[in-house]
Amino acid sequence: MKIKEGGFDPKVIKALVMELTMFPVSSFVELNNHQIGRVVSTNKSHPLRPVVEILFDEAGDQLPKPNRLDLKEMPFLYIAKTLSTDELLQKSIE
Repeated sequence: MKIKEGGFDPKVIKALVMELTMFPVSSFVELNNHQIGRVVSTNKSHPLRPVVEILFDEAGDQLPKPNRLDLKEMPFLYIAKTLSTDELLQKSIE
């Protein structure tokens, strides 16, 4: 890894950022509309907008069949926060 002008090579940083994701596959997330889902794939070109399988609706009711949303295609929906397994269980009990 080369160091350029006191920092890392921009190509290396860009490659690293493209491989890392804030929302790993299988992580649980809550959207801004209070739906809860699980990340099923990432969008390399839009790392903050993965594909999410919605498991619980806005009221907290479990969906009979999960619904897939590609957040890249839905500009008004975004991930408000990630949920631990304990938080998911707590929300499903409420």
